[in-house]
Amino acid sequence: MHSPKLTSNGGLAPLLLPLLRLLPLAAASTLESCLESYSVPFNEQNTTAWDNDAAPFNTRLPYVPAAIAVPLTTAHIEDAIRCAVEFGVKVNPKSGGHSYASLGLGVLDTRVYVADEFSILASSVGIGGHVLHGGFGMSSFTHGLALDAITALTVTLANSTTVRATASDHPDLFWALRGAGSSMGVVSEFEFATFEPPEELTHFEVQLGWNDTESVVEGWLELQKWGEEEMPREMNMRFGVDGRGVRLDGLYHGGLEDAEEVVLPLVERLGGGLFTGNVTYDWLGQLKGYAAGEPINSTRPYRAHEKFYAKSLTTRALPRAAIESFTDYFFNNASTFLSDIGGGDFPGRVWWLLIDIQGGANSRISEIPAESSAYAHRDKLLLFQFYDRVFFGDYPEDEAEGYALLDGFVESVTSKLDEDDWGMYVNYADPRTEGVAEEVYYRQNVGRLREVKAAVDPTDVFYNPLGIKPAEVSKDDS
Repeated sequence: MHSPKLTSNGGLAPLLLPLLRLLPLAAASTLESCLESYSVPFNEQNTTAWDNDAAPFNTRLPYVPAAIAVPLTTAHIEDAIRCAVEFGVKVNPKSGGHSYASLGLGVLDTRVYVADEFSILASSVGIGGHVLHGGFGMSSFTHGLALDAITALTVTLANSTTVRATASDHPDLFWALRGAGSSMGVVSEFEFATFEPPEELTHFEVQLGWNDTESVVEGWLELQKWGEEEMPREMNMRFGVDGRGVRLDGLYHGGLEDAEEVVLPLVERLGGGLFTGNVTYDWLGQLKGYAAGEPINSTRPYRAHEKFYAKSLTTRALPRAAIESFTDYFFNNASTFLSDIGGGDFPGRVWWLLIDIQGGANSRISEIPAESSAYAHRDKLLLFQFYDRVFFGDYPEDEAEGYALLDGFVESVTSKLDEDDWGMYVNYADPRTEGVAEEVYYRQNVGRLREVKAAVDPTDVFYNPLGIKPAEVSKDDS
C-alpha cells in the first residue's frame, strides 16, 4: 500500500527562544551578538521581517520574542540553541505559526525564537506542529494520522547535537517525537511513507433535520453506532454544530456513485437532511477545496490571522446522558449565549464546533497499536474542536462573557464521563489547560514521555506551558 518515502525539509522554521524572566536590553543584545558570532541569521527588531515572523495566528495571544533566529542550515539550528542555553533562555520552533495558543512564539513576554522557511499544509497550517502532535485530517480515517506515516525524523536536541531518529535508531526519542515533538527538540527533516492517491474523491455536505432535543439525541446515538461498526475505510466524516443547526461534512475516497451508496442510506437513518454540497475532485482539487480559496503552497511571510478562543475533546462513544447534557446546553444556553450577554457589545462574533469520527472498527487510526507513538487517543471515537471567534474588536476579558461559552460545552460532556473516557488534542491547544495539560493531552503516555524528556532535555530548554516536563531524578538515582 505504501510507495516510496517522501522526505520533507520542514524548513528551519522560526525558532523562538522564550525567556522565563525578563532580560534587560543589554542581555538581549548580547544574545543577538552570540547569534551573530556563529553566523546564524536573525531578524532585527523594528523591521518588516521581525514584524512578519513575530505576528501570531491567534491575535488574542500576542507575544514579543527577545530574539528571532532564522536558520538556513542544521548548523544554524545547533548554534541558535547553543546561544539560547548560554544565555538561559528557552527555545520554541515556530514552524508554520498556526498555533492556537501562540506556542511557537514562546508564550512568555520577551523570549527568543528561530524563524525559517517552512512547509505549509492545508493553506496556513505548517507541517511541523501538525505532524508532530498528531496530524488529523480528512484522510486520517482511511490512512491514519500524519505522524503514522513518519519513517524518520532529523532532530536537533538541547545539547546542540543532531540525530536521525527511526524505529531502530533512538527508538524512544522516535516514539516521543510522534505525539509530543515540540517538547523534545527541533525537527528539521521529515521522512514519510506515502500512499497512492485515489483518482476521485467525493466531498458532500448535508444539513440534518436535528431541530429539537429528541432528534439530536437519537440521531447522535445512531451516527455513533454507525461510526463504531459500519463506517467504511474510504469514508472520512465529521458533523458540525453552530447557530444554524447540525450538518454532516465528509470526504469519500472514491467516486460519486460509491459515495452515494454509503451516504444516502445513512442520512435516511439519521432522519433525513438537505444535501447542500456534492462535488467530486481529484487529489489536488480536494486540497484546494478545503483551503477555501487560500493558496495551498504558502511560504513566508505568514499572513493568516484570527482572534479566537478554542478547546478540544477526544471521547469514546458518548452515553445517552452525555448527549442529553450536550443537547440541553446547546438549545438552552449556547444558542442564546451571545444575545444573553448583549450581542450588540460583541458584533461579528461567531462560534462553531466540529466533531470528527476518528475511531471505529474500520478506522486506520484505531487499527494502529496504541504503543506505536505518543499519540494518546487511538481508543477514542470522537474528536471535538470548539471555536469562538471575534472578527473585529477584542475578545471579552470577562470570563462569563468569553471563555464560559466553550467551557460550558466541554463541561456538559465531561461531567457525564469517567476520566478514562475523554482527553484533549494538543493541536487544538488551549492555554487555560496549563495546570493539567500533560494529563489531558497525553494521558497514559505522560510517565514515559517525562522519562524521554529527562534523557534528551533535562533542563527543559524546549519549554512550553502545555508541553512535557522532564522526570525528576530521585536522590537514589543521582
